[in-house]
Amino acid sequence: MDLLTMCAWTKRIKVADRWLSVEEYLLQVHGLRVTHGICPDAAAVASGSNPEFRRCPDSLIWEQPLQ
Repeated sequence: MDLLTMCAWTKRIKVADRWLSVEEYLLQVHGLRVTHGICPDAAAVASGSNPEFRRCPDSLIWEQPLQ
């Protein structure tokens, strides 16, 4: 079983000695192009309709606020 090394903070993928974005990885390694959409949780944050979720500033990590 092979493992793929992904940065826990940036979600970049390690290939040899380089760190690639997910989009770069999929294109370079698998020949797949990526298009972007917005998932329901992100849409709720963007619209302000779900106060239970917020985005951490300057990161890709979504979290629930502390109670």
